[in-house]
Amino acid sequence: METVADNPLPHEPPLSDAPCNPVHLTKRSSVAFADNVLSKVLPSLNDGRPIYIVTHERPDGDAIGSQTALTRYLRNLHLPAFALCTDKISETLRSFLDNVPQCPLSECNLEAHRIAVDAGDASRVAEALRGCSFELVIDHHPETEAGTTFGTCRCIQPHQSSACEVLTDLLEAHGYLFDDPVINDALYLGLISDTGKF
Repeated sequence: METVADNPLPHEPPLSDAPCNPVHLTKRSSVAFADNVLSKVLPSLNDGRPIYIVTHERPDGDAIGSQTALTRYLRNLHLPAFALCTDKISETLRSFLDNVPQCPLSECNLEAHRIAVDAGDASRVAEALRGCSFELVIDHHPETEAGTTFGTCRCIQPHQSSACEVLTDLLEAHGYLFDDPVINDALYLGLISDTGKF
């Protein structure tokens, strides 16, 4: 079976096997840490189990944008990522999510990996997932006391406008060349949703 490490995309940097400790980013340190976050997390996800990208209940544009973009990016790296659908969304947002494979909450594999986007603590995700482990949490909301124990690796950047802005930095640091219109549109959706169209 081909793996991410064995068959990287031309622009993909080498993966690291170093463990990822909780990461709390500040404006000053974001570039240095962003270079390492995905490279540290992705090797542990490359074991054939599904990877569910989860966002908060009653998702908005930033939630769906970051969920769609990260699912598509991981799929492009030949990883079995799915957007885990836990709530109803509008037809407009559905048009973005329909660009990636999805899994309804009722059919999810309990042994899967999980990444949370735009959801910095367990109270933001579906109740059925609040006791589950998450390998990575990506968010832009200020840190909460409850959030500090949510996720093995936490990439929290409250100085940024949206989870999609945080994710844009992470993808760029990992070597993404902004050459996939589905990812780009999804990232833009989150940026305009959480900034009021700049």
